[in-house]
This record gives sequence, C-alpha cells and structure tokens, in this order.
Amino acid sequence: MDRMVYNNGDILFCSGASGISEQIKKFTNSIYSHVGLIFNHTVNGCRVTYVIEAIQPYISIIPLDQYFNNYKQSGKPYPGKLYIGRVADGLNLDQSGKIFDLALSCVGKGYDSESIVKQALNKVLGLDLHDSNSHRLICSELVGLAYRR
Repeated sequence: MDRMVYNNGDILFCSGASGISEQIKKFTNSIYSHVGLIFNHTVNGCRVTYVIEAIQPYISIIPLDQYFNNYKQSGKPYPGKLYIGRVADGLNLDQSGKIFDLALSCVGKGYDSESIVKQALNKVLGLDLHDSNSHRLICSELVGLAYRR
C-alpha cells in the first residue's frame, strides 16, 4: 500500500489487532477500529502524505509513512490491516480543500475519551448517555465533520 498514490481527502481505515482495537470493533460492530483523513503536502520539493487523526491525547498530524514503518515510534508497522477509502468519482479541489480546512482547524483539540466510555455504557447497559462536548472528538467524528462540511 505504501506505493499507492493518495488523494487529498482519502480516508485511512485501520483494523487494529490490539486488545483495545478488538474491543472497539466489537462495540461498533465494524471491522475497523480507527479512521483518519489523508492529505498531501510538498516539503522541500518532495510530496509527503499525512494523516490527520483523533487519537489520545489530541487531534494530530503524522506522516502516513509512520503507519508503514514506525508506528508510535516502535520501529515497526501498524499492528493490523490498513485500508484506503476514496470517493468513487473523486473530490474536486473545493471539496478536498473544505475537508482539509475543517480537519486542520481541529488539530490540537482534545481526544474525547469520555465519549468512548459513554458509548460503551450505552451499548452494554442500554443507557442513553449523550455527549455534548464539541471541543473534543473521536476519530469517526473528525472524519464525519470534515465530510459534512
């Protein structure tokens, strides 16, 4: 996958193999445990592909290459499977620009661990706890907000 050409606004879908990833997949009834938004930027004349993602403790930007070669400074690739999602007809420059602008404006905001706990309690105990904190996001909320824009 690291030789693929990535488009601005592509979505990185992760299916992690860790215990927490397995729990996320179970609770969400999904094969994916994490998502992020892909964007390209030219640095010193070289095209670099980045992921904007909501992770603990805050929304951040990392080079996509870290998923393939040095995930969380481990010297190893991401422990799981990675997939790329792309809008079938592609995004035009205006659309990808708006997605990027929204995602970039969220960088530095806190990750919403509390929302994860509420979602788990809702599922396990049948509760209806809502999260109204717009200052923190989880990964799927970041992608959803960016695409709704």
